[in-house]
Amino acid sequence: MLEVVHHTITRTHAVLRALRLPAVVLGVSLALGGCAGPTTGPAPASQAVPGVAQRAQQVLDAMLRPADADAAEILLDSLPDPAEERTTQHPNIHRRGTFDTYRTLLFDGAELVVVEPGAGATRFPAAFALTATGVDVERGLHVGMDQAALGKLLGAPDERRDGAWRYQVIDDPTAAPYQLDVTLRDGRVAGLRWSAYLD
Repeated sequence: MLEVVHHTITRTHAVLRALRLPAVVLGVSLALGGCAGPTTGPAPASQAVPGVAQRAQQVLDAMLRPADADAAEILLDSLPDPAEERTTQHPNIHRRGTFDTYRTLLFDGAELVVVEPGAGATRFPAAFALTATGVDVERGLHVGMDQAALGKLLGAPDERRDGAWRYQVIDDPTAAPYQLDVTLRDGRVAGLRWSAYLD
């Protein structure tokens, strides 16, 4: 089921990119997690190249509300080499014999999942995770804030699981919605993960 969703997402994204239309986002973090394979999260500071976590807002803007059709590509070209990269390939069900590549790039306190469609469409950032502290994004949201402050900032989550809150976010009428997953530990935000995905 996740593989079918993944391929539908990838092909739809390729068509929308080709037409240069904004993507309509509605809930693929599960598909990305299932297709991208297991990850251990962002790399510890001792192993990674610094800088990407501090550029979190720039990454989010390019991924979730790009200023133009080239914004994501410009961002991806400007990133330093990751401390670690994991690559998986998955068959594209819309084009027999074609494979899509998922690159999980691990940086200091951050992780970025980049999808390279095998059908010739432009690569795009599909998910971004932040565990670094001291980085404010999205109206003051940051790792380390307490759960009460999170609730005050974003309201009640759409889904609540043990140690995790999930939000389906529509914060800009001109941009597509996205999903935000918050990991909580001891009453504080331990990690944030934004997922852009197509319906």
